[in-house]
Amino acid sequence: MPETRFEVIMQHLNPKALIAKIEIPHDTIRASYPLKCSVVRSNREFQEALIHFMQYYWQARFNTSAPPDVCLGDALNYIKGAFGSEDNAAYIALSGTEGGLPAVLNAISEGWKRKDTDNYIDYILDKYCDPLNFDEVCDLLGDFKKALKGFAPYSFDYVSPAELFKNHRRIMKDYILSLRKYKNLWAY
Repeated sequence: MPETRFEVIMQHLNPKALIAKIEIPHDTIRASYPLKCSVVRSNREFQEALIHFMQYYWQARFNTSAPPDVCLGDALNYIKGAFGSEDNAAYIALSGTEGGLPAVLNAISEGWKRKDTDNYIDYILDKYCDPLNFDEVCDLLGDFKKALKGFAPYSFDYVSPAELFKNHRRIMKDYILSLRKYKNLWAY
């Protein structure tokens, strides 16, 4: 049974929980999408493929559909984050280089996964620790420092929770996301 605010939060945000809540559903949806061809012949076909993929994703994830303009807009936002521009992604899908259309769809899925992870972390942090309540945040950061005692640099002992208050969300997010790299260490 968790005792501290930090332990309660980490029940929801440990790597195993994030994998079960976010990564597995996204990976399952991406893997189940039936792809007819790994290249497209035109920009119109490229955009139609993106819309179809996003509508499939929406249906599988939320059991509903989104309008084509919303689907295309979301897909292009994820693509810009991965490839820099729509044109770069369209070239990859048209030419088949660097993985073709499957690589573009993977980038969309990874972008959506990142967004959902960030949103879920924000939701859990806000649910169990009011970001505007100085005492709650300082308690959380104090528990966080205790949990890191054996792993943090010695100089970390000199930083008070009050000094970390301003950046507490970034600090907690960075910690949680870094744990995903070392899934076997999260319980320590």
